[in-house]
Amino acid sequence: MKITLLQTAPVDEPGSMNAYARLVETALHSQGVTVDILQLAPPAGLMRKLPGPLATLAQLIWMGGHLRFALWREGHTSIHLLDGSHGHLLRHIPCDLPVVVTAHDIIPLLQCKGHFFVAKPGFASRHLIKYSVAALGRAGKIIVVSSSTGEDLIQVADMDKCRIKLVPSSIPVEISSAAERCYPAWMDRMGSQYPYLIHLGNNGFYKNRSGAIRIFSKMASHCTLRLKMIGPVPSAALVALVEQAGIAGRVDFIVDPLSAELARFYGNACLLLFPSLYEGYGWPPLEAMAFGCPVVCSNVASLPEVVGDAALTGDPDDEEHMAGLCLSILENADLAGQLIHKGLERARQFTPERMGKEILAIYEEVFNIQS
Repeated sequence: MKITLLQTAPVDEPGSMNAYARLVETALHSQGVTVDILQLAPPAGLMRKLPGPLATLAQLIWMGGHLRFALWREGHTSIHLLDGSHGHLLRHIPCDLPVVVTAHDIIPLLQCKGHFFVAKPGFASRHLIKYSVAALGRAGKIIVVSSSTGEDLIQVADMDKCRIKLVPSSIPVEISSAAERCYPAWMDRMGSQYPYLIHLGNNGFYKNRSGAIRIFSKMASHCTLRLKMIGPVPSAALVALVEQAGIAGRVDFIVDPLSAELARFYGNACLLLFPSLYEGYGWPPLEAMAFGCPVVCSNVASLPEVVGDAALTGDPDDEEHMAGLCLSILENADLAGQLIHKGLERARQFTPERMGKEILAIYEEVFNIQS
C-alpha cells in the first residue's frame, strides 16, 4: 500500500503540524505502509516578505497549483490531507479520488461564530474558514484527534457522524524516544539550584500564555521556582504583563527550542502548567507525563480525555484555584509521586504502533484496499 500525505506546514518552521506529519509517517511505517509526503506549503521565509493579505493569497495559489500539478504528473490515488484547516485544497482533487482528512480542531470556525472572547476574523478570512470546514464533507473519512473535536464537527459544522473516526495522536517520536533516557527524579528536580515549572504554547489566544503568567504570579510568593515560557517570541503585551506582575526576574522566555533541548526542559521540570482556553488535542501534558513531570491543566475541550486521571485539572478562568493546584503538588511529594506514576502509565498508552493500526484500518475502508 502506498499513501500520499499532503503536508501543508512549511518545513522551515517549527510547529505541531510538522510534528504530526512525522508522526503519521512513523506510525504508517510501523504497519508496513509506503508513504509519499507531498509538501505543498511555500517556504515560510518567502511568505514573511509579503504583506498579510497578499501572503494568504499567494499561499492559496501556490498550494493549489502545486497540488494540481502533482496529481497530473504523478497520479496519486490514495490521499490523506494532514490538516483539515486547509480543507479548501480538496477542490483541487478529482471527485473520483477518495480522500482521508485529519481535523485537529475547528477553533477558527468557533471564533467566527463568537464562541470566544476575541474578535472575529475579517470577512475574507471568515469566508475561507467556513469554506474549508464545509469542504471536509468531501472526505471519505475525517480522522479527529479527540472526541471533543469530533463533537465540534457534528454540533457546530453539521458533519455526518458516520464520516468521523477517532484516532488520538501518540506522543511525537522525537519526544518519546528522548523520554526513555535517564532524567533526575522529581525530588532532585525540586532540590536543584534553580527549580522551575514550564508552560508550552504559541501566542494564540487559546493557549492562554497571559493566564499562565498570572497564575504563576499568584503562586510566586509561596515558592522559589522559576517559570520557563517555551514557544515563539513573546508579544510586547506578554513581556509587559511579566513586568507589571513584578516577576520579571523569575520568568524566562525560551524561543522555539529544538527537540533535544525541549526534552531537557521536560526532563528537569518540576511541573507543567497548561491553562489553555481550548485545545483540539494538546500534546504538552502527555509529553510532560512521559518525562515524569506532574501536570496541572485546564478542564476544557479535549484536555480531560487526553490526561484522564493522571493530572490535576481546573477552570482556566479561576486562576487562584489553578495556582492552588500547582502549589498542592509542589508542597506534597506523595501527591506528586502519584501523579508521576499515573502519568507514566498514561503516556505509554499513546504509541505510534497503535496509531498506525487505527489509521490503516481507515485507509482500508476508504481506499478499498487490504493490508
